[in-house]
Amino acid sequence: MQFLNHQTSNLLKKGYQVTRWRHLLIAILTVPAIGVYAILCVLLADYVTGMHWLLDSLYYLIAGLAWIYPAGYVIGWLARHEA
Repeated sequence: MQFLNHQTSNLLKKGYQVTRWRHLLIAILTVPAIGVYAILCVLLADYVTGMHWLLDSLYYLIAGLAWIYPAGYVIGWLARHEA
């Protein structure tokens, strides 16, 4: 580690380099996961929508908010391993 300066060496010792892979992993996997979720919502919407306007509204409300819980879990996972 002679090529690293003192500040970088201290950051590595504190584990900052270790946590970077989590951010990269989330950044790479988030876009495909949202795409898969959107495709599943559209496919399910074909079966649900058109029956009644109240059912349509309820479906779109639930489908639009359902991603928040998994996203919160992922953000919590990142935050737990930061400190």
